Amino acid sequence: MKSDVFIETLKHEHAFDALVTFLDVNPIGNLLLDGGLKVVYLNKKVSSYFSGDFDETERQFGNIFKCENAYHEDAPCGSIKQCGNCSIRSSALKAQTDKQIVENVQVIKTFVGENVKKTHWFSMTFTPILLDSKDYVWVSITDLSAMMDYKVDKYLNQSALEDEILISKGNFHENVLNFLEKNIDKGACFGLFLVTCGVSSKERGTFERLWLNKQLESYHQMLIRKVDKKEIVGRYDANQYLIFIPSKNDEMLQKRLLMLKSELEAFEKQITFESYAFFTYKSLLVKSGVDVHRQSTNQLHVEYFKLLSTLENLNPNAHFQVEI
Repeated sequence: MKSDVFIETLKHEHAFDALVTFLDVNPIGNLLLDGGLKVVYLNKKVSSYFSGDFDETERQFGNIFKCENAYHEDAPCGSIKQCGNCSIRSSALKAQTDKQIVENVQVIKTFVGENVKKTHWFSMTFTPILLDSKDYVWVSITDLSAMMDYKVDKYLNQSALEDEILISKGNFHENVLNFLEKNIDKGACFGLFLVTCGVSSKERGTFERLWLNKQLESYHQMLIRKVDKKEIVGRYDANQYLIFIPSKNDEMLQKRLLMLKSELEAFEKQITFESYAFFTYKSLLVKSGVDVHRQSTNQLHVEYFKLLSTLENLNPNAHFQVEI
């Protein structure tokens, strides 16, 4: 059936049936959500993405396909805390509310089939449509899991991420030490601010690690935009960023640390990390009690790495003050 003929058909009565007839033979996964975001239709292709029997008494996406979060909580889809971070639900709501297509939403989500967890990487598009005077959201789903498995294996085998982190970490230390050697006098202050993105489950696989890395790259770009000209930011570990903040006095530094934490907490809400990621912050306010210019380079380096060790060993969301 040609697309122009198909679109014309939807203008007549029984448009819902016409669309279902089209979607039944469509080679990609499709489903329809009603005004309450309940599944009223799904084609065989969608069913082929999942293993196990479906609960035909359920109509919410997460309950039909046994989303890991809803399944383990034995709760309705959309009713628990983790659902607030679900990109499927938020995209469907956006399409429904704004009456605009939400395209190419990349979703990583774990489902339970036959008591076995399986993580899928989907590309989804949400289209608001009017059929027989009723509002629906047409969801098209492409399962990219097999392709992404290949990409993940290739990515991890090349150890690209580890190399990037080592380079970033080395550059950060070099830039900070150069700054300290040239600019820190007796009585001056600086802060070390460590951001950690934690993962809520040890069972997460390579999909989640690659997805998290992709999101953290966006986070890194935001950090670069947020820091002041003299501040230095670098990726410190696979899921950590470290920021060096020089200041003229401890009062100004305290204010800057609080402001930065507030800005980062606000930005967290703008990035979809799903339910498996959370952030913690540690900060170290350092006051120089000696004339750094009179220290040897080796002494300065030793003091600096001692400070990093102190920072790493702080409890999550801790703030500590030291003097060197």
